[in-house]
Amino acid sequence: MKNSVISTWFVADGQGEETAFPQIGELSSSTVQFQNIYWQCICVFFASSIRFNPQRQHVLFTNAAAPKIGDFDVNSFLKATVLYPGYPEVRGPERFRQFSLCIRLGLCLDSIG
Repeated sequence: MKNSVISTWFVADGQGEETAFPQIGELSSSTVQFQNIYWQCICVFFASSIRFNPQRQHVLFTNAAAPKIGDFDVNSFLKATVLYPGYPEVRGPERFRQFSLCIRLGLCLDSIG
């Protein structure tokens, strides 16, 4: 499929920008421990998608650098994925972040044509 992309996004909260996530418990969303949970989920998502959709472009939009979790280098693992750091340039309600993501995704599709 031309211009077919499988993507997701992750917004790492900084101190003072925390968001409540009941499924994580009492961990603050700006902590490394909290964010590593999401990085691990991102790795599972892309590992399974790349395995079953090797012909598709995979894109991760994020405002954070991929970390090392123990001995596991997330950045090296995601080498088959296009990383778009700097997302989101828009802070605020989720709907604005999603709109920003759609604009970036359109630019991404144009660039991989």
